Amino acid sequence: MRMSEHFYLPVFLSHISIMKKSFVLLLLCLPMIAEAQYVFKSIDVNGSGYESNPYQYDIVGNKMTMGAYIDSTSEALWTSDGTQTGTQKLADLTIDYLSLNRSAIFKNKLWFYAYSPTTGWEPYLSDGTASGTNMLKKTSLSNNGSPFPDHVIFGNNLIFTAYDDNHGTEPWISDGTEVGTRLISDLTPGLAESYPYSYVEMNGKVYFINMMDPLSFPDSANLWVTDGTDTGTHKIIEMKISNGATIGSSLAVYNNKLYFGNTDGLHGNELWVSDGTDTGTKMFYDIFPGSFGSEPQQLKIVNGKLYFYTKHHTLFVTDGTVAGTKDLNTTIGDLNFLNNSSVAYNGLLYFAGASGGTLSVTDGHTVKNIGSNFIMPDRFTLYHGKLYFTAESIGNGRQLFVSDGTDQGTYMLVPDANNIKFNALVYTTYLVVLNDELFFSADYNRIGRELWSLKDIFPVSVADVTNNDAITLYPNPNDGSFKLKIPNSKVKSIEVVNVSGQVVYHTNP
Repeated sequence: MRMSEHFYLPVFLSHISIMKKSFVLLLLCLPMIAEAQYVFKSIDVNGSGYESNPYQYDIVGNKMTMGAYIDSTSEALWTSDGTQTGTQKLADLTIDYLSLNRSAIFKNKLWFYAYSPTTGWEPYLSDGTASGTNMLKKTSLSNNGSPFPDHVIFGNNLIFTAYDDNHGTEPWISDGTEVGTRLISDLTPGLAESYPYSYVEMNGKVYFINMMDPLSFPDSANLWVTDGTDTGTHKIIEMKISNGATIGSSLAVYNNKLYFGNTDGLHGNELWVSDGTDTGTKMFYDIFPGSFGSEPQQLKIVNGKLYFYTKHHTLFVTDGTVAGTKDLNTTIGDLNFLNNSSVAYNGLLYFAGASGGTLSVTDGHTVKNIGSNFIMPDRFTLYHGKLYFTAESIGNGRQLFVSDGTDQGTYMLVPDANNIKFNALVYTTYLVVLNDELFFSADYNRIGRELWSLKDIFPVSVADVTNNDAITLYPNPNDGSFKLKIPNSKVKSIEVVNVSGQVVYHTNP
């Protein structure tokens, strides 16, 4: 196994002397590329000489779990504390992207689906140790289970979708023990298939959509509610497919009500609202009048507003009133933008816009684009008060980027600006923060995709360094032209040095 660290620090740092204090001032004079304030580190997960290609990171205590290749043909569940020696295989179980894609942290353990030849696909729990990784319950004696992704934490329990040989696919509930894991209710009696999904909790109950068996109930689904018991589980309304539109692609709880996409057969698929009762469930707004509808999807709440997109990739926002529902007059660049390509940051919604696939931001009133020289931002993650993401860099392929929400504060991050590996993050699916480091998969050194981390070793801004002295250098990074604001008259001298060690500005005391 191997681990490498890359320290990219300037030869000299600028110093501003104020009275008897000395403050560090760093200027990045590389256009839109930064490396000096970060430490990059790589971990060879499997040590086999074959790329590990790690994916789907979950934090369990002070460690993370992930899927990664053992060799060229098989994958397994791994755990890591962020060091080479602390990275090891967790269990001899077959997992894949689908089974880990919608895992959950339940009672400080990882809940996930895994496969073995003797059991098939079954739910597991892991505390991050080999001995603490065990099957939760064998639900299918015939080994016909599947890795169903949907679940929700419900009080002290987990509600999820599972298969057994007597009832087919139905909702289950678990308290984390084998004896406390059971079927909630047989929504579609017998082996006729149900497919419950999009679980959300509201007012002490769980709401979900049940897609009916297409052979027995074509083009039909229902909105259901459960309190975790068979007697407390019932259908609220019937939902339909309109012109092939996805039924209720997601449920969202907003202002103590459910919002989702649905059609009544008279209108197209539009935004609906429910208080959890049959009589309190109705169409909220007919956005696109007619039989085709707007098909609202991927509902997301940011700073007291509900955002969603329509079939034309148009972004809408609502405050829960028809008058407060409007088209933001922008299109989005990813059908899953509210899942993978958007994030709430400083009370605003950042997302991948369709205008060249740029980074866009909205406060619910106006939309603006941020940054340049990249397209298709994705995999947004917050770290050290900034927004990190992957994007297609013009001329460099998919790389890691950082943004503070400004044009000048949005730039590419690489271990070595003089040796940029093309498409280093082309297969990166997740970024995760563990022990004050940002982890992701990358292929920086031509040995294949491995686990990498980035550590921000400098304060977020010059203002943080200087505290009450409020010294400001802007823009930073820049092309060599900058402004320096020093309100403190007791400054003795100033020296600004770039990342190559060259003094670019100096004043005598």
